Amino acid sequence: MAAEDEYIRRELAETTSFCNAFWGIGDGGFEAVQARLRGANRTLDELRFIYKERADIEAEYSKRLAKLAKTSVGRDETGGMRQALETLKQEIDITARSHAELASVMKKELEGAVADFQARVSNSRKNVSASSE
Repeated sequence: MAAEDEYIRRELAETTSFCNAFWGIGDGGFEAVQARLRGANRTLDELRFIYKERADIEAEYSKRLAKLAKTSVGRDETGGMRQALETLKQEIDITARSHAELASVMKKELEGAVADFQARVSNSRKNVSASSE
């Protein structure tokens, strides 16, 4: 039985499996998990940046479209052409409002949700770090 126990200990010591990285030889598992969490936090920062930039781009696009929709076009036209140009301006205005709404949703629901998640993960990580030290 002792020989079998020694064999198992030797096998476990030589393996690089995750579960055995927290004690004995090669016990760098906690540091590896911490490094992975720091990397995930950087990824969340990058994701928040992308959502913020995209929302800012949508907001700017919306403002420019709204300004374009107010541009005078076809003052001298009559009939069907005048109606078509008015419809064009209305459609541009609708598109501007749609992009403004998208920018708002991206800021609140995407960027905000990632920020909330990141805060929860950070608090959990701090709690685990404090209890392990």
